[in-house]
Amino acid sequence: MGRASSYLLATTYISLISSAGRKIYTRLNLISMLFTLVKASLEWADKPKENLEEIEKELKKLRRAYEFSLETSDYAFEKRSVFEAKMEEVLLKITLLVEKFDLLDASIVQEVYATRWRG
Repeated sequence: MGRASSYLLATTYISLISSAGRKIYTRLNLISMLFTLVKASLEWADKPKENLEEIEKELKKLRRAYEFSLETSDYAFEKRSVFEAKMEEVLLKITLLVEKFDLLDASIVQEVYATRWRG
């Protein structure tokens, strides 16, 4: 993975961690960004594209299933829990690809964190 892509991947992961308590739609967008970066990296490096179609289908299902009421309604607790569990499953699959193909180096994460997120 190129340095620019690694930097973007690290930035997106850190943004996702930082937005743990934020809106579902924000986190879904960040997970989608992670997927896009991983997919591009695997295609650029001519790596096996295992699970990419499955992950892409799951992200599309999540986008179609999203409702604003998940963010605002006190009565949407069960739906919100199911939705967030599905997002976590997709995030795990993406992270497994990042780890398997060594798409992100710890030094890049440290650099991004040190330059953008430290007080």
